[in-house]
Amino acid sequence: MAESTGVIRPVLDDDPDAIRLADDVLEKMANNVDNIALITQEANASTNFEKKMTIGQAIRMYPKAAFFALTLSVSLVIEGYETFLLGSFFGYPTFQEKFGHGPLPDGTYQLSASWQSGLQAGVGEILGLWAAGIIAERWGYKKTMIGSAASSVDGRGDFMRYPTLTTAYAAEVSPPALRPYLTTFNNMAWVIGQTISSGVLRGLLSRTDEWGWRIPYATQWVWPTPIIIGVLFAPESPWWLVRYDRIEDARKTLTNLVAARDTDCDVGNNLAMMIHTNEHDKAVSEGTSYRDCFTGVDLRRTEITCMVWIL
Repeated sequence: MAESTGVIRPVLDDDPDAIRLADDVLEKMANNVDNIALITQEANASTNFEKKMTIGQAIRMYPKAAFFALTLSVSLVIEGYETFLLGSFFGYPTFQEKFGHGPLPDGTYQLSASWQSGLQAGVGEILGLWAAGIIAERWGYKKTMIGSAASSVDGRGDFMRYPTLTTAYAAEVSPPALRPYLTTFNNMAWVIGQTISSGVLRGLLSRTDEWGWRIPYATQWVWPTPIIIGVLFAPESPWWLVRYDRIEDARKTLTNLVAARDTDCDVGNNLAMMIHTNEHDKAVSEGTSYRDCFTGVDLRRTEITCMVWIL
């Protein structure tokens, strides 16, 4: 192990890809993890391996990870469907006639502005997005997703929103080469839901009875069942397991996610990288709070994150 002022490098000095750790951070990590030098070296090997991984190699090595990430992202079809559906109902003839005021002089009906504003208020969504991350971190992605799907039986499921769950899950089960594609598929799933909603409404536009709006609304109840089935078969995030010191469970999950025919991927190195990253995060975040998100360099990160979501 080579040592220099302020940093410790657990690999050869001439290695440009060596992981560099401040002495105080490394000391904290060494107090929590045995053989930190070996863990750091294996983590470095895993990081270098993933940097060189192509998209084709990533798909070949992690087909199950891609499949389950896409499966859980399908839950966002519900989001896109119900978001587009509710706004479209305001101009839907049978819905207007049932819940609106009228008839007006031109023979049509109109929902009041207060009802339109109330139905589209995002208070539940804001609370759900905030709560989903906390609940998932405490009980895991699988249980939280099942709870989200169960809460969607009313077609809304605002208590625990899907976007924060599926995006984080896709990022944690997939290698870096696949993460951009699996996480952005969430946006595509949203659009797919909007397209389905538009098609259902257009197909029932000719109906003049109450089923003209009841059928599109009831169609939302179809989605939770297949989502729950998919979640039951999906593995828990190995990163979440590592954060709760369930190392052997994380190893089993990683082994199952990697294609059996693939011998290039070293599960042990991958697990070491997760352990190293988790311990490093705990060491550098000790004593921090949410207030730090709005100070110094972290304020810049908060601004970038908020602007990305606004866009």
